[in-house]
Amino acid sequence: GSGEISPNEVTQMLTDLFGKHEVKTNQHAKVMAAELLDHAKNFRDPFTIDTFRAFVKTHQALLFPAFQMQLALQRKFLGTAFWEKNADRRMEICNGKYISVGAFIAEHAQSQSVEAMQP
Repeated sequence: GSGEISPNEVTQMLTDLFGKHEVKTNQHAKVMAAELLDHAKNFRDPFTIDTFRAFVKTHQALLFPAFQMQLALQRKFLGTAFWEKNADRRMEICNGKYISVGAFIAEHAQSQSVEAMQP
């Protein structure tokens, strides 16, 4: 896409994070929606991924529902200790640089297949 976040995309993101009902009734969701939509509609600078990241740094509650879901999934699938250990391992392997999980898996799978071919 364009690299910009439209007001419709802001609304959809908040609905995805909070749920159809909660986005309309949750006070935090309503405040964040108003601020995000105000920024997306009224600021001269485009609302980009970078401006969204800056917004999230000052409005950390925005991603709280996503982190709740992540924690619930971790507890159900292999436990939080497994995910913490492997997050630390990923950081070690990547020398502290961020690498997406998809890229990490692809790289790890490729290196394992190369090792398997060696005598």
